[in-house]
Amino acid sequence: MELNDRIADALEEAGKVSNEGVISSDKLSVKSREILTNSGFLERIVRGWYMLVSSVSSGSSTAWFSMFWPFVRQYLAERFGKEGYCLSPQSSLDIYTGETTIPAQMIVLTRKNSNTTVHLPHGVSLLLYQDDKSIPDVLSDIHGLSLMPLPYAVAKAPALYYQNKAQNIEIALSMVESVSDITRALINIGSIAAAERVAGAYIEIGNSSASLTIIKDMKLAGYSVKPVNPFIKFVPSIGSGRFSSPSVPRIISMWNNFRDDVIRLFPGPFIDIRSIDTGSIISRSREKINEDAYHSLSIEGFRVTDDLIKRVRSGDWDPDKENSDSNLRDALAAKGYSLSCDSVLTSIVAALNGKDPGSTFRDSLSDWYRELFMPMVQAGIIKASDLVGYRRNPVYIKDAMHIPPPYEFVVDTMETLFDLLQKEENGAVRAVLGHYFFVYIHPYMDGNGRLARFLMNLMLVSAGYPWTILRVTERTEYMKSLDLVATDKDIKHFTRFILQEMESPLN
Repeated sequence: MELNDRIADALEEAGKVSNEGVISSDKLSVKSREILTNSGFLERIVRGWYMLVSSVSSGSSTAWFSMFWPFVRQYLAERFGKEGYCLSPQSSLDIYTGETTIPAQMIVLTRKNSNTTVHLPHGVSLLLYQDDKSIPDVLSDIHGLSLMPLPYAVAKAPALYYQNKAQNIEIALSMVESVSDITRALINIGSIAAAERVAGAYIEIGNSSASLTIIKDMKLAGYSVKPVNPFIKFVPSIGSGRFSSPSVPRIISMWNNFRDDVIRLFPGPFIDIRSIDTGSIISRSREKINEDAYHSLSIEGFRVTDDLIKRVRSGDWDPDKENSDSNLRDALAAKGYSLSCDSVLTSIVAALNGKDPGSTFRDSLSDWYRELFMPMVQAGIIKASDLVGYRRNPVYIKDAMHIPPPYEFVVDTMETLFDLLQKEENGAVRAVLGHYFFVYIHPYMDGNGRLARFLMNLMLVSAGYPWTILRVTERTEYMKSLDLVATDKDIKHFTRFILQEMESPLN
């Protein structure tokens, strides 16, 4: 039998026994495991567990991060059973509050002896330890994982979590249906210190009535509680409203916490847009379009040349003469970029003529997106139905520990982004945070990076800054700066990167 046939047979067997791309080794024959491992289609996660990968993504962190949650779900369920474990208060709260970064270490409480650290690929680990008494009688199932119920996790979270992840506590409190649910957990736990932390946290986020409820309920149970501020240098930013989706309060909180750093680092507008006619501003922006197309498309992995871009924009490009699929896709991407650029310039004109930039973006985004992929539709490469609405599937960013919010949250998070852009008065904040949060949400299956840069330039030019090209030569630094915002909760590096590119000789 030829090697390709053996690989095909092994892949067929693996496909039948895999669950979301994850395979327990006892379900796959040794022969198929060896064939797929040697051919780069199978990678070891930990002893007894493997993941299916493409030969192209073999060894990349992207493949592992996309498999992390399916693996954890299956590994814990098989080893301990759904009722035999639960995530710690800290790890439970991370999930409830919409943390989008793969945790460096997830803490798992188990009913049976398991005190060990399970080391996983790319520096990730599971810390397992037996703590039957801390596992509540009733568990919550979130994304197939056994978690502590949210009120119980809030009550059990240690003081250090309140200090290090105050934002998560604020989000968690905004998601609890009733403060009495937390009090019930506090009474069952019997911890005065925990009750004082929660009561103090409610006061700090502006919900004194909830704090008073905890004090009265605890008094009824025989406990005297005095609220204590559990936070360190934390400024609440989402108010005392209640949210059903954790991604919405998280974006609001991050925006409010980031904006001051952007304002402090970014210089004032380069020109007074009221003193220069709109035509001149658009003309200056249009002069950069070809160069921008080359760099923006190259950042996304397309192979385009200045000559191709010029021919596409001038109408001299003949798709019938393209000889290969890759050349055709590159040319179609360039054509779509050209069409979308024209639409973006129209949006900039509207903003320069007095329309609110945030409203302009809200009204323009779907047009930009359709123009970007229209040539692909006309060529029959993608279906027109694929351009309707936001994504309906999970999406992963290459080599990034940040995983965009679940598709169920995209509509709400995009509406939140539109609202924040419309309310924001500072043009630099709209540009920097608009770009970041668009990529953070990743509302489409493709084109998010290009659209984020269009959004950035709409906000920059309409505020008196130049159209700014992000150079492909700086792609590594660009991606690193975006990922650092998600992992370190710090916008300064990304802000400085945008400024560096704005001040480069190319711009």
